[in-house]
Amino acid sequence: MYAERKGNPIIGLLQIVVIIIVAYFAAVFFDTLLVRVSEMPRGPLWDPQFQAPFFFIMMLAVCVVVSIPYFMKEWDPTLRRFSMYTVLFIVCYAVFDGSGVVDPALPMKWVTAHVVLPIQAWAMKMGSVRR
Repeated sequence: MYAERKGNPIIGLLQIVVIIIVAYFAAVFFDTLLVRVSEMPRGPLWDPQFQAPFFFIMMLAVCVVVSIPYFMKEWDPTLRRFSMYTVLFIVCYAVFDGSGVVDPALPMKWVTAHVVLPIQAWAMKMGSVRR
């Protein structure tokens, strides 16, 4: 993609894969945070119909802030690529989560079931052996 960049193409591909994975987890974090914050306001002056526009405005603000590195041409290309993927994943995650067409949390559920829970079970087993 960048002409001045020379090196091993496998390393470049692995770098892109890692950027995509980290951008996905950042998008999950931001979407979860925005959903929780949009559900917080309560009271007699708050109408529940304001929740969706409030979420949209906050998502727009987060996307603008996260996309700043993408528009700075002199910044690191890796940071610019991460910024672009993160904004893309935030928007896609919110659209798919709101529409219900596809479960955008499926990769997160897979990682939890196949990585986190086995590590947790192993740690619990190791903790009970040492006692």
